[in-house]
Amino acid sequence: MATVALTALACSTVIACGARTELFLAEPSSDAAAPKSEPDAGARSCPDVVPRCVARNASDPCGAPHLVPAECDAALLAWRCPSGSFLYARSDTASECLPLHDQPEVSAVTGTLAAVPTEDGKCLWVAEDVLLSDGAQLRNVGFEVTPTFTFGTCPQVGFAGGIISSSVAFSDGTVDPTLLVQITGGYLLDGKTRVTYRLFRVDPSAVFGATVLGSGLGYWDSTRQQIIVFGAEKPRFEVDLSLGNASLVDENFAYVWGCNRPGAYLSEGCLLARLDPRDKLELYLGNDAWSASAATAASAVVFEDGPWISSVRRSRAKPDSLLHVFITNFDHTLQVQGAARAEGPWGGPTPNARCALPALDPKAFCAAPVVHEELADPTRPTEVVVSYDVDTTSTNPQRSIADYWSRLVWTHE
Repeated sequence: MATVALTALACSTVIACGARTELFLAEPSSDAAAPKSEPDAGARSCPDVVPRCVARNASDPCGAPHLVPAECDAALLAWRCPSGSFLYARSDTASECLPLHDQPEVSAVTGTLAAVPTEDGKCLWVAEDVLLSDGAQLRNVGFEVTPTFTFGTCPQVGFAGGIISSSVAFSDGTVDPTLLVQITGGYLLDGKTRVTYRLFRVDPSAVFGATVLGSGLGYWDSTRQQIIVFGAEKPRFEVDLSLGNASLVDENFAYVWGCNRPGAYLSEGCLLARLDPRDKLELYLGNDAWSASAATAASAVVFEDGPWISSVRRSRAKPDSLLHVFITNFDHTLQVQGAARAEGPWGGPTPNARCALPALDPKAFCAAPVVHEELADPTRPTEVVVSYDVDTTSTNPQRSIADYWSRLVWTHE
């Protein structure tokens, strides 16, 4: 399996809405409508039922969308969504989906589906491993969800640059098949994109076929429409820090977690760092103390995590709280925990939802959950949309390709 070297190692866009305007000459269905608020004089000529309109997050392309008021066109006696927004629609026919499954060129998607907000207004999803119908295997394929969609359904996509290709390149032009890049996430701070990633070296003598070299911060090249990373000579963060499991922007800092300390059974202890807009790093030492010069060994463990990737996001149901979504090693269940701030204290984790795993493979597991706020239904603040990887420790699994396709699921806080 293409992702065993990474997922098994510890086991492995939004296009700007532009100037689109929705115009409704007839009364919308009740599922897409809200009771009309007190109208102004011009609005009285429009239908009594007002549609819901949705706008993307203006400050973070991968942030949660929000409702905006519809506008009445008194001349046409019709409601319309403001420029840059779209008509709200919802379907509850699916509890999970297989991203890119409707693309005829794609035979399988495995591994992480990281989300990276770009400074040119995209929410880029990066599929870790993609098998094409012609047998070619690609890593880190970038794509974007369409600007208008029905909540609760598998989104339609467009590929970065218009073609299926890798969205990651080394800054010095290195082409080395023994170097494996795993995009773990990204954030937008002070108008600049930073992409978190880990770098591995193929190593047949290693237990899972690859050795981690370190992690780093890449950037988005809007001209090339690619993520640019740095090679084995310049990993920003050493293995003992291992930053990149999760990241969160809060006010003037990006908080980034790295998990390489001993933890409880099948989990790792996570350290916390913060970076300012110039990428200056400070480590959290505990007791509200931060240091730009302390050794990694002095850092405090703030929570525990599973392998390589998890998500920390602000709770939509409780805006004053943060939410950590993770899966421990070789587990079957999404877990969640909360805190008032990045430093904690974090509450004890609780099971959230069971992963959809192949029924005929008792050794299957899930890993690397990514919360996709850009798909969050603004009318359902407790809902959480999560992608995760499906893999197995079986050497001869009874399976179909779809059984191990990366999943997108809807759950609740």
